[in-house]
Parts: sequence; structure tokens; C-alpha cells
Amino acid sequence: MTYRPTIAVAVLTTMMATAGCSASNPPAAESSSPASVLPMPTNTPRITDDSTRPQVGFDPCADLSDGQIRQLGYQPDTRRKTDYPAQDYTFLSCSFKSTDYLISISSGNITFDEEVKKESGNATSAPTTIDGRRALTIPHDQACSLAMQTTYGMVILTRQTSSFGTKTSAPPCEGIEDTARMISQFMPKGA
Repeated sequence: MTYRPTIAVAVLTTMMATAGCSASNPPAAESSSPASVLPMPTNTPRITDDSTRPQVGFDPCADLSDGQIRQLGYQPDTRRKTDYPAQDYTFLSCSFKSTDYLISISSGNITFDEEVKKESGNATSAPTTIDGRRALTIPHDQACSLAMQTTYGMVILTRQTSSFGTKTSAPPCEGIEDTARMISQFMPKGA
């Protein structure tokens, strides 16, 4: 299997190339409470694979409301969907912009242990815990990723400090754990 969740970095590149395009799907409904938790979806995800891996239980484009995106500090009208269907795994990805950052949220059925193994040679990656979930912070040049374990695999956030070609001075990993905590709270119960 040729898996490299630099998928999130690829999402960011794709999002920069399609910055002028409008979103193909309407935004999710507004949340009535700041940290409302959605029930685990019972419907089939929009993309599935042919593996025996679990189905992806959180779709960041469909499951995060406009209000939740605003709480994260991003603009809901910049929502861009990108999927990575493969025979052996699935990633459902969505990206959003703010003044200082572009963030990609990718939800996939690759196991967290596979991500840890992939990053084992990266001296800058650091294990952490987000809301009781095993997590891994992965700094990149002008970007930062944070992978966190889910019941079906993992969610990986990649935040880039260069928003559509305009570099900012904001450190890429600053506050990413806080963002991950909020996303963890917004995820469906049981994810």
C-alpha cells in the first residue's frame, strides 16, 4: 500500500488551485450550541473503499456546521471538499481559510498506529493527547499537522500559514492542539 497522509498537504495545494471556485455542496446546518455533539452517522459515507477497514465515521465537510467553523476561527464560505478514495483506504477531506491560515481536516480509516509508524523517523513529530485520544503533532515548513486517533482510524488536521500565496508570520503549530480539541468535541459520539 502506498499511503502517505501528506494527503492533507495535497489537499491544501488543491485548495489553493481552486480558490476561486464556489463550493459544490451547501454548508451544513447551523449548530444551536457551541459544542453540540452529533450522533455517529448510520448512513454510508459519501466515499467508501473495498477494504475490510471500518467506514469513515466523520465527514468534516458535512458534519461541521457553519457556526462550528466560525468557532474554529475559519470562514465557512471557504469550505472546499476533497476526497481521496482508494481501494485500501478512504479519506474525506475539507479545507477552510482564515486571515492567517488554511486548514485541511481529513478523516480516514488508516489506523493511528500506521500514521505513527510512518512518522517514526521524523525527529520533529511529538506524541500528545487530545480529549483522551492518542495524537501526534507533526511540524512541517510553514505548516503543521496533528493526527488524532478515532474509533474508525484517524482525523488529521494540516494547517498552513501561507494562505493562497500570502505568507503570514503566525507560527504553524501555535494553537493547533486547541483547534484539535474543538474538532474532537464536534465529532459524532463514538467516533
